[in-house]
Amino acid sequence: MSCEFIQVEKKGHVTIITINRPEVMNALHPPASKEMDEAFNDLAADPDAWVAILTGAGDKAFSAGNDLKWQAQHGGEALHKETQALKGGLGGIT
Repeated sequence: MSCEFIQVEKKGHVTIITINRPEVMNALHPPASKEMDEAFNDLAADPDAWVAILTGAGDKAFSAGNDLKWQAQHGGEALHKETQALKGGLGGIT
């Protein structure tokens, strides 16, 4: 899985998913949510994955939540449209 906005690392039975958008305090926009949704779907389908650790890059914030600047630029309807097809919704874990 090739990702631009998250990093996925597997160590034995542990999967570490890192939100990698420190410049916006790891705020989640639809492209990051899509990557997280894929990562969590892969995790759920992997019988050797027992535990997931979700973390954020940088030292300012784990995650600021929804990327409000993205939403202001594209609109709430675009956010809904981009995330409604995701199994896990915004962030892949709803």
